[in-house]
Amino acid sequence: MIEIDKMFAPICRAVDSCYEGVFPGLPMFPKFCFVRTMATLWRDKVYSKLNKPLLASFIELMKVVRETEISAYKKNLPKGLLKIYTNSRNSQLIARFIQTIADLSINELTIHYLGSTKADLDQPCKELHDTILEETK
Repeated sequence: MIEIDKMFAPICRAVDSCYEGVFPGLPMFPKFCFVRTMATLWRDKVYSKLNKPLLASFIELMKVVRETEISAYKKNLPKGLLKIYTNSRNSQLIARFIQTIADLSINELTIHYLGSTKADLDQPCKELHDTILEETK
């Protein structure tokens, strides 16, 4: 991503310069950035079409992991063996999915509130949050 940003830096500066020429004196925050534009396009054009099946698959995966951990706990497995279950590929997929959803939901304004109860993340993270709450009632 950093390389893409560097590669398109001259175009970004040109867009910023045009903006300043068309709207002189107006604040321009944040500066134009291709990475942000690509993330926005991906979220709007791709994720918006796949969000329902993705969230449904995520919930099913969470159920599998939960059942695996509950059955391991009921069998009184030693903690070392329980770690194998919780560090499974499914658990890693859940962590990666959550991380990706968070990345899609963060922007220049919300990044400052990460870890805070005041964090107001964009649509993908809110959808995931609402889906988990609904499925765990």
